[in-house]
Amino acid sequence: MNSIPYYIDFFKFTLETAFACFCFTGRMEKRPHFYRRCLVMISAIGLLVIPVSALARYFMLSDYGFSTAVTYSLLSVMAFSFIFCCYRDSVWNLLFCCISGAMIRMCAKKIFDIFLIALRFSNIDIRLFAKGRFERYIVYYLIFFSLFLAIHFCFRNIFYKGHLLTLNGKQFSVYIVILGINLILNNLEPVLLEINAKYYALLVFCEMTYYILILCMQSFLFQMAQAKLEAHDLQELWRQDRQQYELMKENIEIINIMCHDLRHQLHSIGKQTQLPPQFIEEMEHSISVYDSKFQTGNQTLDVILTDKHLRCDAERIQFTCIADGEKLNFIEHSDLISLFGNALENALEYEVTVPNPGDRFINLLVRQKNDFLIINVENYFEGELQMKDGFPVTQKQDKTLHGYGLKSIQRIVRKYEGNVHISKEGNTFLLNILIPLPKST
Repeated sequence: MNSIPYYIDFFKFTLETAFACFCFTGRMEKRPHFYRRCLVMISAIGLLVIPVSALARYFMLSDYGFSTAVTYSLLSVMAFSFIFCCYRDSVWNLLFCCISGAMIRMCAKKIFDIFLIALRFSNIDIRLFAKGRFERYIVYYLIFFSLFLAIHFCFRNIFYKGHLLTLNGKQFSVYIVILGINLILNNLEPVLLEINAKYYALLVFCEMTYYILILCMQSFLFQMAQAKLEAHDLQELWRQDRQQYELMKENIEIINIMCHDLRHQLHSIGKQTQLPPQFIEEMEHSISVYDSKFQTGNQTLDVILTDKHLRCDAERIQFTCIADGEKLNFIEHSDLISLFGNALENALEYEVTVPNPGDRFINLLVRQKNDFLIINVENYFEGELQMKDGFPVTQKQDKTLHGYGLKSIQRIVRKYEGNVHISKEGNTFLLNILIPLPKST
């Protein structure tokens, strides 16, 4: 027997495994010269499989056994190298794609085995689907690509770039157990096939279910890692908001003291030197810009509004506010910081990018209507509003570092059983928040 059948089988197995990994790489960053890298890796795999095939022929490698398991593990490493060479991401993200892709390929093989078993039980001649037959490849690849599309459709929203799947010791030991069970099940197949075909069919079905469960476990672990990382990011955002608030409060107190002293000094100088009244009025107006003027009934909101007003004035943004701060007293101090800080900061960051200063504006309205607290934030907005998963798509170049502000707002509003609605009317971006008021308010 020559080594060509081994070569075809090994080369096909490696490319199938690599292709199956693409189910989970759609959103990952491709390396430069991606298609050229793909061609180079296919050629490299084609060359590396030659000595493996020659060794398999020399040792008369069978379909089962420890040596077979080692050989196909080596081929899987080649397939995984394909992914690592063509995509740029964290090791754990890439490893997640590789292991999940291997599971898809194994599932396709087991479904095909069940198809052959069903034909055998139906007394249909299965020699038509023997190795090397064109009909065998047609049926197998029909199953393979159907499974690929089904898995891709079901799990396409699971993988998000930038979220790491960190394995600890317990999870790593689970993977060792999985590999051990996989080796045992594969070596049981020829034994059961000789004893009873029905037992063999049951084992193949169990193997297929086993691989699907592994894939689901992979996805579950990855989702847990995503949720954990997102919670960490939101917690860090809350800490930064609190730290920024304390700094704002301290700066505003210093500014108010300085403005108070400047007024007295201005009047004193004006009396001594008889400055023109118009000059004194202009100086007082300039000082009043930096003096705290917001008294909404909620001290936390007053500090935030004063800071944003100063920044808007510096950036030539028209800022108007009508707020009944007393209606906010049922919301926790830290939640108020994050809610209004993020809402106004998002609007301010966009307004500074508007070319015409005359178009820049931010409007804030906080009021009670019936038994609900209504918070409306409006700002000038150009272009189309693109939404994804209920949030606007950021227009900043680095999309991985943004978006948590609105998620933080949504988390806080849901905490108080409210709703957030984002829309656009004309050239106005609208952030509308509706929160039911406590009965005691």
